[in-house]
Amino acid sequence: MSAHKNFRKMAVMVAFLLGVLFPVLADGPGEQPPSSSPAGPVGDGLQSGDYQTYLGSLQAAGLSDQTIRTVITADVVAAFAGKRSAALGERYQNFQYWKIDSSETAARARLAAQRRAIDEEMNGVLQQLLGPADDLPDVSREWEKKSMEFELAFLSPEKREATKTTLLAYAKVEQQMKELCGGLFVTEDTNELQQILASHKEMQSTLQQILLPEEYKRVEMTSSWTAENLRHALVQFAPTESEFRIIFDAWRPHDENLTQIYATRQADPGNQQVYAKLKEQLSSDRYNEYTSTWWK
Repeated sequence: MSAHKNFRKMAVMVAFLLGVLFPVLADGPGEQPPSSSPAGPVGDGLQSGDYQTYLGSLQAAGLSDQTIRTVITADVVAAFAGKRSAALGERYQNFQYWKIDSSETAARARLAAQRRAIDEEMNGVLQQLLGPADDLPDVSREWEKKSMEFELAFLSPEKREATKTTLLAYAKVEQQMKELCGGLFVTEDTNELQQILASHKEMQSTLQQILLPEEYKRVEMTSSWTAENLRHALVQFAPTESEFRIIFDAWRPHDENLTQIYATRQADPGNQQVYAKLKEQLSSDRYNEYTSTWWK
């Protein structure tokens, strides 16, 4: 029997003996806190004394220190899922993909502060139980997965799950694409640059097989790096939904073209074509307001 299977068998056995169900049956922690966790519901606050009893029971069962650390870490991460979900639920209440104004900026800042506080509280519990450690868990992926559930709520459950899985699988590639679009050389290896571009196209093709054209467009306007940039650049402009679509449609192909240009070491073509399209489609007053407030 492999070491992985031995660990799973031991963890399940200990969970059964203690009457505790923690997320070792999956590859990672579940989204909901364990209903019978010794700490009780997250909303009631974690009680380190209860976890100390839990820790003692694991030690008495004869598990190795590393196995205990793995089990405790997974359980505590799962126990904080409710707090992460509540913070994100507040952030995404009445979410509109096109809404960009000062209230959205404040909401993002509020979530960032809540996220730091929740992660610090979680790490404090772990350090009380396991002692100081440099290998505290990175729960950024847990935050990202839950965020996507709110952002993609317009999709059916099946499409939402498939879309979320695809976006998470290509998250690193999309971050590299964003950096490349900004003129940063993520690598000097031209073959690797071409592989990044190919992976991006592969992700888009996968999503287009899952989604209807308008659904795919909305996912792009919600989750792409172009949409993320626009949410920072258009705060003072505060676009309507139709204006956001016009601006996104002008910038998205330009951004993707820039990644190809920078990957092949061509000269930056400038943004004149984007501005020409926007001048044609926005009213004169709104175009002038757009140019005067861009990234301000």
